[in-house]
Amino acid sequence: MKNSKGFIFPAVLFYTAAIFLLIQTMTQMYLTEIRLTKNLIAQLETETLIQMRLHEARQEYKSKRPTNKILNKKYEYPHGFVEVALSETSPTKYKAALIAKTTNGGVRSISSTVDVPPPAKSNKKVDKKKKKEEEKMETEEPKKTPTKIKEKEE
Repeated sequence: MKNSKGFIFPAVLFYTAAIFLLIQTMTQMYLTEIRLTKNLIAQLETETLIQMRLHEARQEYKSKRPTNKILNKKYEYPHGFVEVALSETSPTKYKAALIAKTTNGGVRSISSTVDVPPPAKSNKKVDKKKKKEEEKMETEEPKKTPTKIKEKEE
């Protein structure tokens, strides 16, 4: 081993290249994780917007039915907006197509069903009876009840 003058340089180059390759790989993995995290946050925001609108629609249509067979509306929220297109599939169900767009540029679309109350059935006999009772109440004069007046004793 007296003549080992040229052995150190290739070993140093090999180890230096390996360390740079490791640093480059770790940097790329870190940047990929950042990109994935941003995409996940955008997806969560759009999902939240959609879920908020679906919940509000279910609450809104529990008590009343939509007025049209097809309904298109845009709803604004702090983190974006949701466009909703409702179309009637049956008397008690509407198909909702939702498109959510966040302020950060995330876009997501989904379709779901919204249950609505059945159409109100009008019973003509009951309606006529109610009308007659209301008319009778309006035309009758209120009955006066006699009041007793106390006389002062002197």
